[in-house]
Amino acid sequence: MKYALGLDYGTNLVRSLTVDCSNGNELATYVFPCPSGHQDILTDKQSCDLFGGAQQTDMS
Repeated sequence: MKYALGLDYGTNLVRSLTVDCSNGNELATYVFPCPSGHQDILTDKQSCDLFGGAQQTDMS
């Protein structure tokens, strides 16, 4: 039996889908909420490049 696995990486979650290739039946789905996102905004206190991260200093 052959299976196909589909993954969709979004801002706040990852979705997965497993399908039986012989008949197209959906065998399993799962949604995993990402801890680094909230309301379509990536957040990381360690990164200057993401909302909520360390403040950048103007060096000019």
